[in-house]
Amino acid sequence: MDTLSLFRNLSQRNPGSVVFTSSYLTPLPLDRHSVVADLGCGLGGRATWVARSRCCEMHLFDQDTSRLDQAYARGEEGGSEALMKLHHVADGNYRSLNASLNRFDLIMTEGLSFERDPFDHIHAWLPLIKDGGTLALVVPGLTHSEVSTEAKAYLEQRSALELGTLDVYHEKLAQFDGLKLMHQVTLAQYSWDEHYQNLGRCIKGLIKSGDMHTQDPLLQSAQEELTWYRQHARGQVFLQAFVLSKHG
Repeated sequence: MDTLSLFRNLSQRNPGSVVFTSSYLTPLPLDRHSVVADLGCGLGGRATWVARSRCCEMHLFDQDTSRLDQAYARGEEGGSEALMKLHHVADGNYRSLNASLNRFDLIMTEGLSFERDPFDHIHAWLPLIKDGGTLALVVPGLTHSEVSTEAKAYLEQRSALELGTLDVYHEKLAQFDGLKLMHQVTLAQYSWDEHYQNLGRCIKGLIKSGDMHTQDPLLQSAQEELTWYRQHARGQVFLQAFVLSKHG
């Protein structure tokens, strides 16, 4: 069994859901004339929701072609596949996307937040956003500066992002000319809890059914993540959406 199969039954690979996505996108005037990019689209939950609820033209970017296939299949199930354009990101190079300048009304980065440092990519993404358009930057962070090493370690191993507190991230964003913070939203604690409860049920179900053995490396990795959250990270980390407008 591969990673895609293991996490197919979860809302998405990381904590969060379309409820979180909706909370930070709802104030934006997106409609059938809008063009949106979802960077790191995963299995397509966010993109499908935006396409169906706002009738936007959705451009899905991911380095994994199997995820793109699953995302398109999800769009077909919801009747929104005609609005979805798939883009394979070769070698995971999100600094050099196959897209026209001033193309997008919105770029969403929720799917990249646990893998890369999106702050390092902002200069490459800005030319792709229309003047007056929006960048939804989503990043994990630390609730306070004294978070334990155990709580930080798992996220730091997975991502190139140097984890920081909200104050640190605000300082970073202030360094970018041409961006203005419109609003920000924090992922609710219950969403973290629901994700890892679901992960725990998934692990138990796979073992009980015999589909995976307890010594399977992938299952062990998932169990390690679950243990990390329950024993160290709960209440110590956050997921934050910064919604920024581009201006000249």
